[in-house]
Amino acid sequence: RANNSAGDAVNGSRSSNMDSGYVEGLTVDPRKPFNRNDYQTFAYRWTTGQVSVRVMPGTPWIRATTSLPRSSIVRASARTITSYGPVTSSARVTPEISRIACTTVAALPTSVWISTYACTLMPARLSPMTSDSGGTVEDIGEFGLIDRLTAGFAGNGTVIVGPGDDTAVVTADDGRVAITCDMLVEGVHFRRDWSTAIDVGRKAAAACLADIAAMGARTTSLVVGFGTPGDLPAAWAVGCTAGIREEAALVGAAVVGGDVVQAPQVVISVTAIGDLEGRDAVLRSGARPGDVLAISGRHGWSAAGLALLSRGFRSPKALVDAHRFPQPDYAAGVRAAVAGATSMIDVSDGLVADAMHVAVASGVDIDIDTEGWEVPEPMQAAAAAYNVDAHEWMLTGGEDHALLATFPAGSPLPDGFRLTGTVRPADGEPGVSVNGVRRHDAGGHRHFS
Repeated sequence: RANNSAGDAVNGSRSSNMDSGYVEGLTVDPRKPFNRNDYQTFAYRWTTGQVSVRVMPGTPWIRATTSLPRSSIVRASARTITSYGPVTSSARVTPEISRIACTTVAALPTSVWISTYACTLMPARLSPMTSDSGGTVEDIGEFGLIDRLTAGFAGNGTVIVGPGDDTAVVTADDGRVAITCDMLVEGVHFRRDWSTAIDVGRKAAAACLADIAAMGARTTSLVVGFGTPGDLPAAWAVGCTAGIREEAALVGAAVVGGDVVQAPQVVISVTAIGDLEGRDAVLRSGARPGDVLAISGRHGWSAAGLALLSRGFRSPKALVDAHRFPQPDYAAGVRAAVAGATSMIDVSDGLVADAMHVAVASGVDIDIDTEGWEVPEPMQAAAAAYNVDAHEWMLTGGEDHALLATFPAGSPLPDGFRLTGTVRPADGEPGVSVNGVRRHDAGGHRHFS
């Protein structure tokens, strides 16, 4: 039932496991007559963990009565706990005969047990639009697309001029700005059959936000370049932009402008601007012999998720979601800078590869110690299933955007950082060792190779 817990009708109990996300669909207010021109084709927000409901496969879930015509189509979503882990599925349904449990069972792997399922649908009202959100980018045209991507713009205290002029204008109280750019290309960095539009938007923003964090700065604004084929659904472009905004909001940043062009496949370029807030930038070149190496955040999760998706699996969902969109601790960069980090880097290419960047820039050797590593349970299970060493995912997998930093020996590590190695004088060419053994293959993804 919209805006209510799915367990009310079946005596659901509270659960401590909270999770949330989005599924694409049509934003609907059941209290007023339905008019497509008043709403964006965008998303229902679902939350799980609020209730724990025992159901049998095929149990119907009936949507609350609305004024929508029975001939209309919306999307229903369900979150199911299985022996493979949490699974989320969605399906197109008519508003009065939704069967979410049925759609979930249809999406699951065969031969699994279904323990619990919880679902809450909450219409996510966005800014009203002046025209239908359906159709393709070609249908609405360049400027129609720009209008939809910039609708509901919300600035922050740094934005003087937002979207609509030849440039945005933002303040830089520090007098210095940190600037970075990152690109995502369909078929190289993401696949639309693996990730939702919002997932892709979040992933595109995260790459830049983590770079700014790795300098010890805080992101204040983003500019987005969006290339797309004409047959892309307009709703996908709107959802992708919503994902970028959602991720940017985690650090208080605003999307202040951009550009759209026609392209053979979807290409997203995000430029981020950051504020050092009076601190010196933390560079890759500052590591010194005697420093300790520490890391904040997850690493190897995205690589494990990619391995699952490449084999046609969608669970364990925690790993698959880690590839679809990372979950960095952006504030860790500022904490590290304040704590006196001597060098820092965003782990986007892989732990060994990015440690190598620091070693070369600083002219030192870095030794990574894996002895104290705890391999997360989902990664253990996936590694056992594929007969691989989970440590290799953790050493060479990229796109989790953990932060790797060095600190003076004996100094307390900031919250969230874990000791994982040491810095030594270079023995010849700077390089990286793992448990004392020199690594000649950094692993990770490299373009043009």
